[in-house]
Amino acid sequence: MLSPGEIVEALIAKLRAIPELVAEMEGDATRIYAYHDAYPRNVSLLSAVYEAPHPSIVVAWQRTSPGQFGRNEVWKHELILYLRAREAPEGPDSSYYRLFMLMVNGVPDGESLRLLNAEIHPSCYPMDVPACGRVTDEQGVDHFVVNLSLREIGDA
Repeated sequence: MLSPGEIVEALIAKLRAIPELVAEMEGDATRIYAYHDAYPRNVSLLSAVYEAPHPSIVVAWQRTSPGQFGRNEVWKHELILYLRAREAPEGPDSSYYRLFMLMVNGVPDGESLRLLNAEIHPSCYPMDVPACGRVTDEQGVDHFVVNLSLREIGDA
């Protein structure tokens, strides 16, 4: 089994390699970064999201569980990405929608495939089709998240 932190870092490297996505981060690739749990400093992902700059993408590990690939049982790593868009006019091409589209359809430098079909980690299959949506916290604040999963090559 791979370290979930290694998978998070591999995804961040691929996201930072998408020029149009970095442009949405005001040209600063470091605004795409990981949240790694570390007691006692990092014990609240939501607090880290509140403190994240606009624009930014915070990538965090959610869980690892058994999954299926054909008839094989494999490790399935689930990641969550919190999107913090830059200020933009409202409308059908809002910056949150644009961030998601760039993440799925963007082609990382040095790759021929869009991120959806690209190799994120050499020991994982390409990502499952990700889900993007809105979650509302206890204070009524909406957060835009992308849930994606990667399955390890080989059996558990």
